[in-house]
Amino acid sequence: MAAPGESNASAEPETAPPTDQLTREIWREPEAPKSWYWGLLRLPELTLRLATTPLVPLITVAQDERIDKRTYDLLTNDEGTLLVLPVFVAATRDGVGGGFRVFHSNALGNDQDANVGALVRQNRDFSVSAGISRRIPYFDGRKIGGALRYSIDRNESWFGVGGDSSRDDERAIREQKLGARAKIELFGPQAGFISVKSALETSYQLVDLQPGTGAVPAGIDGDEIAPPPAFEQQTHYADAEWSFTYDGRDTGGRTSRGVRYRLALSGATAIDGEPLSAFGAKTRLTGFIPVAPLHRVLALSVGVAGVTPFSSGHEVPLPYLVTLGRNQHLRGYRSDRFYGNVAWWGTVEYRYPVWSYRGDGVGLSSMLFFDVGRVGVDVKEAVDGEIRYSYGFGIRAETPSLFLVRIQVGFSPEGAQVALSLNEGI
Repeated sequence: MAAPGESNASAEPETAPPTDQLTREIWREPEAPKSWYWGLLRLPELTLRLATTPLVPLITVAQDERIDKRTYDLLTNDEGTLLVLPVFVAATRDGVGGGFRVFHSNALGNDQDANVGALVRQNRDFSVSAGISRRIPYFDGRKIGGALRYSIDRNESWFGVGGDSSRDDERAIREQKLGARAKIELFGPQAGFISVKSALETSYQLVDLQPGTGAVPAGIDGDEIAPPPAFEQQTHYADAEWSFTYDGRDTGGRTSRGVRYRLALSGATAIDGEPLSAFGAKTRLTGFIPVAPLHRVLALSVGVAGVTPFSSGHEVPLPYLVTLGRNQHLRGYRSDRFYGNVAWWGTVEYRYPVWSYRGDGVGLSSMLFFDVGRVGVDVKEAVDGEIRYSYGFGIRAETPSLFLVRIQVGFSPEGAQVALSLNEGI
């Protein structure tokens, strides 16, 4: 051993530490693995981004000037308890319409949630509604509420019951409804169930069915397309529904993963002596599978529904039949295109982002979809008959909790259906 202060020439030099493969003098981001299916997944969003390139200056100005904040300040009060939203809708069959929705979180000064809304279309169809609800502290925070609604649809389509009707079978019905309902939460997050909810809802309806406009009126003498039960009369109904929902989604708006399941059992009867009644069940399961980062998601959904009268001498009334159409799982057909006692449906959607607004979860997303389904007067007809299908695309402006604007274009063997809505689903 060398003396202090002397060099140790015979000592072995220190061994340099092994070089970590992740350590470089200049760091470069690794290239993403190239695959043909990743290119196909990006093709729709790149196409849509190219198509919306002329809007980039407007989007930039909106971000810089915080148009979202300015608009929100215009639509709400200083306390943040009042929100007034414009509503706009446009659809292939009913044309354009407009209205409003008003929400108040302290309507009567005691934390009640209240809402009022109205919508009028160019064909003079309209609806008005009002509701109020409140969480009851001594009832474990469960919500109790009620609502009123009145609507007139002057050109509702009717093709008869069953899944084998054609476009030539269309008949027009004028449907006028007045309803009141009450709803109570049985259990949910307030009772310690984070993802599970259950509710009981009862309601009263006055329904008036008459010949409509816009197509061949229903109920013409000798017509081979029989009108629905209780046609050309006013009927009073009482009904009730119990629902169970499991919601395991990560968010309600820009969902990336999770499962949502809903089961509903319902019953209805005419309370003015007419032989009309219905007992129904409906279930739906939807799964969201992330296939790539940043909200690129595959959504799969399946469902079945059925309804039957309480007794052999009764018929199922029109408001309680199972339906498929533009707003009921077959988006390439007109709304309420198919009526039946039994139905099944399935949907495949690919959802992908187009752009995000300031990185706070608000943005524009699009989707490609393919729907299948069928209705029937019984299980055999619903299973054995021709399967109906539709496909198309849609664009949604959405937040993490809900969507605001939706444009949807669906195609089927019966043509195309286009629908646009602003704040309609809030």
